[in-house]
Amino acid sequence: GHYMFEDHEYICRAATQCMCNMTQSEEVIRMFEGENDRVKYVVSLCLDEDKDTAMAAAGMLAIITGASKKCCEKVFDSKNWLDSLHCLLANPLASMQYRGVCVVYNIITSSKELSEKLIETDIMEILMALSKLPLDSQEKQIVEIASKALEEAEKWGVIKKPGEEDE
Repeated sequence: GHYMFEDHEYICRAATQCMCNMTQSEEVIRMFEGENDRVKYVVSLCLDEDKDTAMAAAGMLAIITGASKKCCEKVFDSKNWLDSLHCLLANPLASMQYRGVCVVYNIITSSKELSEKLIETDIMEILMALSKLPLDSQEKQIVEIASKALEEAEKWGVIKKPGEEDE
C-alpha cells in the first residue's frame, strides 16, 4: 500500500497501473472503502501532469466508482473532485473523456444525493454537450454514456426532461 504514495514518478506510475489491474478484486475495493484517503488520492492523481499516471488513475476511479457506492461518496471527500471531473470530461484524449463519463455515470446511478451534488455544478451542461457530439465520431461510447447518465439523473428527478420546465 504505502508504495502508492511514493513520489518517484516511475514507481508512482507503476503502482497506479498495478492497482488499476487489481481493482477488479473485491478485496481491493474494500481497501478503497475503508477509513483512508485512497479514493481522495486517486481523484487527485487524475490531475497529474504525467499522462500515464492520470490515465491509470482515471481508469481506477471508473472501476471503483462502478463497483461501490461508498467509493462514489468518497470521491466528494477530495477538494479536487470537481477539477478532476472537469479535467477528465474536457480532456483532448477521448480515452480520458470516456473514463470521465463512466465515473460521472457511476456517481449518478449510485444515489440521488450524489446526483444532486453533481447537478449543482456545471457537470450536467458538460454531459449535455458530450451527449450531442456527432455520433459518427470515435466518441460514440462517450455520447452513449453521457446520454445514459442524463437519463438516470432524470429518473431520480434531479433534472427535468427538456420541455418539462414550463409545467
